Amino acid sequence: MIEELIRQLKNPDPDVRKRAIMALGKAKDPTALKALAEVVRGDPDPTLRELALKAGQYIRQQTKKETRGPAD
Repeated sequence: MIEELIRQLKNPDPDVRKRAIMALGKAKDPTALKALAEVVRGDPDPTLRELALKAGQYIRQQTKKETRGPAD
């Protein structure tokens, strides 16, 4: 599923790319970070670049929370 969403980031339709970015963020899978970074650096749509940046930040934030575990 993640692989398919990553492929959709290269779709010519910005709506498809937007949905893929949002789904990757919700999935919280760190394997998507590299692909999201590529969108940040190269997507022609500045709105999608910003969305990808936020999705990547969210994934990193959630990953840190999960590795820390519950507070003692």
